[in-house]
Amino acid sequence: MPLFLVTMLTCALAGFACQAAARESTPTTSPPSVSVEVVTQDLAVGDSRLALVVLADGRPLSEGAVHLVFYYLQDPQPVVRAEADAVPRLDQHEHANLADHVDLPFYVAPVRFDRAGPWGMEAQVNQPGSATRVARTRLDVREQPLAPAIGSPAPRSASKTLRTAPPEELSSAVPIDPELYGLSIAEAIETGQPLVVNSTVDDTRYNNSNGAEPVQAVAAAEVYLDTPPWSPGAAPVALAAVDGTFDETIEPVTATLSTAGWPVGRHTLFVRGRDAAGNWGPVSAVFVDVIVPVELQEFTVE
Repeated sequence: MPLFLVTMLTCALAGFACQAAARESTPTTSPPSVSVEVVTQDLAVGDSRLALVVLADGRPLSEGAVHLVFYYLQDPQPVVRAEADAVPRLDQHEHANLADHVDLPFYVAPVRFDRAGPWGMEAQVNQPGSATRVARTRLDVREQPLAPAIGSPAPRSASKTLRTAPPEELSSAVPIDPELYGLSIAEAIETGQPLVVNSTVDDTRYNNSNGAEPVQAVAAAEVYLDTPPWSPGAAPVALAAVDGTFDETIEPVTATLSTAGWPVGRHTLFVRGRDAAGNWGPVSAVFVDVIVPVELQEFTVE
């Protein structure tokens, strides 16, 4: 009889261990956590294009519906002030205003902020076969963007002059011509001073790996203001050869443009050259900023 009891007790203990092990090995399911990382940093009142990375259990999502809801956090009661559907993007170059280099798939959504201050954003994430998951984050919206907005006045340029830098930082010429460095570009444009455009047209810059390309002398060069040569209404201004004659394969060229009447803002100068065979080369471009003049006020310190 004692042997029988011991045997039964052993079986009972073994059965309990097996049941406990079975319960411990049973997997438990829980909805994956979702978070959002906003990569657009320069948010301001008005229209913005928001870029964000959606993470599910630490993994970036590249597909699925993401609906964004925006709240102004200083409202007495939560009020939806904007909504938008975010669209997945796999190419980081499609969005220019990113906080850092982004290789992860991300989402983009348009949004309009009607006031500066703290905002709350709720991301509602929906994927097939999964319940809606929600993530929230805070956004800080400025009154004005750090970068100039489209159509806003360009920031004042800071080209060096003899008043702000030694001659060796301005030119390699010895001696330096002081008349060329008395005014900054911004100061010259403010006062309606002519703008001197200098460029170099080079007919030798090509790749010979797939065959030889004949070289001709440069025959002409042009500069365009704001409208590129391929667009309707483009008005060319002829650039002259610095040495007086177009007869070299590499030709420095120059022109003087009047800045009278140029509106405030950023302008683009387009330059191209033509060789003796009648071939126009590629177009190069440079920005020129016209800023609002600053009036100096006299005051007395007592």
